[in-house]
Amino acid sequence: MYSQHAYGQQHMGSQQGWRTRDIVFTVAGLGIAATIATVTVVGGGATLLFFSPVLLFFSPILVPLLLLGGGALALATAAAATVGTLVWVWNYFRGKQPYGSDQVDRLTGDVKSVAGYVSHKVADTARSIGETGYGTARDTAGQAYGTAMDTVSGSAGQLYGGVRSTAAQAVGGGGTKPTSAAA
Repeated sequence: MYSQHAYGQQHMGSQQGWRTRDIVFTVAGLGIAATIATVTVVGGGATLLFFSPVLLFFSPILVPLLLLGGGALALATAAAATVGTLVWVWNYFRGKQPYGSDQVDRLTGDVKSVAGYVSHKVADTARSIGETGYGTARDTAGQAYGTAMDTVSGSAGQLYGGVRSTAAQAVGGGGTKPTSAAA
């Protein structure tokens, strides 16, 4: 494998072969790529040159057809997405656990948790304001609750049915203790 040269130098016999082979493959690859690019550009140009009069002549027909076809394709895509969404929702409410339903359930739980936190926070705030003797404590707590529920989600009260009544009871009842509305 190694040959001994003068002055104690070792030389790998196949190293020169690898360099030559690398150069040959690189040149051959570049030549093939240049050939394909030339054929593509020249062929594309010739095709465009040949078909330009035909396309120009038929453009009053082809342009509306392309627009109509694009619109039909967009409509079909929207219809397929709508049907897919409706099928997913149908399967979800029938309890078949479609793909992604675990994320929806987790999000529902998170919204319920935040709504419960907001409910207890509003009740605590109303109770602490009520104990200080301010006359507008009920109004302030009610406004704070409404703002918090709008921030969390418009449907959080529907997802967590007892939240609004619990907060209203805490605010309206003055010092009464709110009932637990854990889901």
